[in-house]
This record gives sequence, C-alpha cells and structure tokens, in this order.
Amino acid sequence: NHYEIEKFKITGKTLSWNAMVFCIMVKSKVKRYLDSLSDFSEWIYIVDPLNKKGGYDLKNPVTKNGILKMLSSKYTLIKIREADWAFSTIANWGGVKELIFKNNT
Repeated sequence: NHYEIEKFKITGKTLSWNAMVFCIMVKSKVKRYLDSLSDFSEWIYIVDPLNKKGGYDLKNPVTKNGILKMLSSKYTLIKIREADWAFSTIANWGGVKELIFKNNT
C-alpha cells in the first residue's frame, strides 16, 4: 500500500514507475512519497498531467515545476516530453507529461 511506502526495504538498483498517481494527491503527500522513493530509487519515471488544472480538479495540484523542485536536490531530469499514449489525448487535462529522473549519487 502506498501509505506504507516508508516500510519498503528495497536493495539494488531500482526504477520507480508512477503513472497517473500524483494527479490525485495533494502536494504534501506527493513530497512525502518522492522523499521515500529517493531512499531506494536510482531512477524515477513519472507519467502525469502535472499542470495547473490537474487531472481530478484538485484545488492546488502538483505541477511539473513542483515535481522538479521536490526532486532537484537528489535527481537530475534526464528527459521530459508529452506522453505519446492514450492519456496524452485527454483534452480537459491539458496533456500528460513523461519525466525521467536519475539519482545524482
């Protein structure tokens, strides 16, 4: 369960894959989640709307700049692009982004 992410005891190189997760979380939960992922993930891959509208009409959704700020101290953004699969065509979401980060350590 995601609410117990702090209990994960993963070893070795790990890719964290998150698709359409952060658009349904408030910013404080996203930060907690990313802080926990950074303890064991060499790579983080995110697919989310990450715009000011968000996917589910949250009042203050996490944005692309918010994600960049949350990860900037431990990760380098390797690539960002528009998603080229079904979610990218959902007009009211303003498009969906794919972001790939690599741990700096």
